[in-house]
Amino acid sequence: MTQLTKKVEKSKLKARSFNEKKLESLKRRRPDKVAYILNIETLWEAYAFNRNEKLMNELLKALSFTIQRKSEYWGNRWKNKRLSALDFASIFYEEAFKLCDEYEWFSNFYFYETLLLIFERRATDLTRRIKTRRGSFEANLLPLTDEAAEFLPNNIDVEQEVLNRNLVTQIFNEEALTIQEKQLLQEIYKNPDGSYKEWAEAIGLKHHQQVIRMLQRIKCKLAHTFL
Repeated sequence: MTQLTKKVEKSKLKARSFNEKKLESLKRRRPDKVAYILNIETLWEAYAFNRNEKLMNELLKALSFTIQRKSEYWGNRWKNKRLSALDFASIFYEEAFKLCDEYEWFSNFYFYETLLLIFERRATDLTRRIKTRRGSFEANLLPLTDEAAEFLPNNIDVEQEVLNRNLVTQIFNEEALTIQEKQLLQEIYKNPDGSYKEWAEAIGLKHHQQVIRMLQRIKCKLAHTFL
């Protein structure tokens, strides 16, 4: 029993030492964002211990401004290549969802810092694809394939382009999509200017974050089908 107590105390001392060093490193790297980053870390810890959707939504809400800002930055840089802020926001939210479950507290970087590194890498990967021949082709089909959930009628005249009409038909008939996923796409197609909240209400979902998650699933399924 004494040995077990000593091991527990030793583990606590190691954890405390690690946390102190981690915090000191953060203060050197980002002295102006320490409070915000620690708040995000606290929100992640609450989710990690309970793993419920409410706590995840609170974490994502706290990150929403950063995601919007980063999305607008990349969207402005690549708007001439048919990549919009919404395209980047889509992959950034996808990565935020994933990191909620994959991040580990003993990482040398905090959750927020890790997420920013992932955003940079994913955005770079996406833009690198556009620079390739295949990436250029994918960019031409972007509103109806790789980002089918984000139909952009201002850029595409679906009624006058046979290719795009065929793609829309293929997407709505895709067997990999569930009935609810098809309903969401149909609602977006009918009301492309609607908000996530409006689309959620139209198909009977309780929260707009459910729409975002469903769009990520649709995106993955269509990527396997069309690319």
